[in-house]
Amino acid sequence: MMNLREIVAEIEGAAQQEAAGIAILETTRFEPELARTVPYALAAAKRRAEALAMAAQLLRHPICAGLPGLPAGGARP
Repeated sequence: MMNLREIVAEIEGAAQQEAAGIAILETTRFEPELARTVPYALAAAKRRAEALAMAAQLLRHPICAGLPGLPAGGARP
């Protein structure tokens, strides 16, 4: 079972991966056929990155430390 810190770290890692994908989409020149889909992919990636950042922020809130089934520290039950 993962503890709360590990869960937050996983979410933050996923957010960093989304940010890297966003950077690629914003800086790469695509073939015209693919270029038409880039704005949609970029918008979706930004929504995912925002959701992941919000999830990590919410899980870092002190009230989450007391949630049942989510040990706050490094110890496993």
